[in-house]
Amino acid sequence: MRIAVALQSFLILSATLCGTALAEPEKPAPDKPDKPTPELGAIEFRPLGPAITGRITRVTGVPGQPLVYYAAFAQGGVWKSESGGRDWKPLFDDQPTQSVGSIAVAPSDPSVLYVGSGEANIRGNVALGSGIFRSTDAGQSWQQVWKGRGQIGTMVVHPYDANIAFAAVLGSPFGPSSERGVYRTTDGGKNWQRVLYKDDVTGASDIASIRTIRRSCSPACGKRGASPGNSPAAARAAASIVPPTAATPGKSWRARAYPPASGARSACAWRRRTRTWCTR
Repeated sequence: MRIAVALQSFLILSATLCGTALAEPEKPAPDKPDKPTPELGAIEFRPLGPAITGRITRVTGVPGQPLVYYAAFAQGGVWKSESGGRDWKPLFDDQPTQSVGSIAVAPSDPSVLYVGSGEANIRGNVALGSGIFRSTDAGQSWQQVWKGRGQIGTMVVHPYDANIAFAAVLGSPFGPSSERGVYRTTDGGKNWQRVLYKDDVTGASDIASIRTIRRSCSPACGKRGASPGNSPAAARAAASIVPPTAATPGKSWRARAYPPASGARSACAWRRRTRTWCTR
């Protein structure tokens, strides 16, 4: 008798559960996540450091050394990683400024570095730079090769000669300055020559090297001025240097209209109210 009652109760409970399950609407199957592309696999972006605050103005690697990277900070100097970003060490603590606008590695000699001080991302509270620094031992020691007060947006080194480098100098962020334009050295920083200059309110903030063309295109420079309470957009510039067939790349420049003629190819960066120059 007890077995019959227990069996009857089990059947009633089972029927109740089945009826409840059948009454619930079916849930749609979850969307399958997109498969990662074969080129990237399962790689995701993640923070690598160094664990300091502030803006990063430039990051560069070293050709042929996939684990070596340099990072330049607006108010944190220069840092280096030799472990693909896992560990970082400071390289610039003993220098007179920690505001860095750019760092460039010489393609022909990775032990040669150029650092342009002074962040060129113009705001009301930027710190002034103190010139250009050069290292010939991959950042272990530095020599100040150009002294100036102002912002340097970009350094670029000749692809075949580590002694030839260009600096896009924005100059003072808060008023007229004679130290503006594009500067060039051909002797490893011992001497610098201003090879492009418009006026004391027109600065350059970017310059790029293009190895694949014989005639180089560019920088663009724009008028600017700022006060601690007013920070208009900074002028942009882009420039390239020619292969070593030219003995002194960047020696002369010519103005170029923008946009280029129909069908023409241009490697120049551009913003409103700027002008582009080309060098041969």
